[in-house]
Amino acid sequence: MKRFFSFVRKEFYHIFRDKRTMLILLVMPIVMIVLFGFAITTEVKNARLAILDYSQDEVTTRIREHFAQNRYFTLEAELFDDAAIDRLFRENKIDVVLVFNDHFAGELRHSGQASVQLLTDGSEPNQAAMRMGYASQILATFAQRYAEEMGMEPTFQIVPIPVCSIIHRARANTTSCPALLA
Repeated sequence: MKRFFSFVRKEFYHIFRDKRTMLILLVMPIVMIVLFGFAITTEVKNARLAILDYSQDEVTTRIREHFAQNRYFTLEAELFDDAAIDRLFRENKIDVVLVFNDHFAGELRHSGQASVQLLTDGSEPNQAAMRMGYASQILATFAQRYAEEMGMEPTFQIVPIPVCSIIHRARANTTSCPALLA
């Protein structure tokens, strides 16, 4: 035990004697705290959104307005066909696409459920998951408010169908993978 304490004492002398080692021991943790605390963030900010609306009804118009008014998403494009989705993802002009099916409002009123497909650029998986989570939360908030306005039961919901679209930009190889939301 005496050898161990003498070894520790010797190492402390060497550390305190070397200014570069002191710099690493004292300054680096402070720099890391500042970086991880302020500079590096996982919050979604200004994610570029495109909407493909086959329904074109009053409910999808309100959802579009709901997304356009929040601070997390910026509405970049309103699409009219599926081909534009792939092109915009490849050109890196959008991050998330909402796809509304035909008769969205009708399904919502009759069955209390409607589906929205969420497509996201999965080239950065963590950001893609965060964007899906934020978009799903915005849809859930809208669904809650809409249910209250229409006097519908609390079982009313908009079901997001997440799809993670991974685009390998170097090879132009596109694949889709299903993702789960908690």
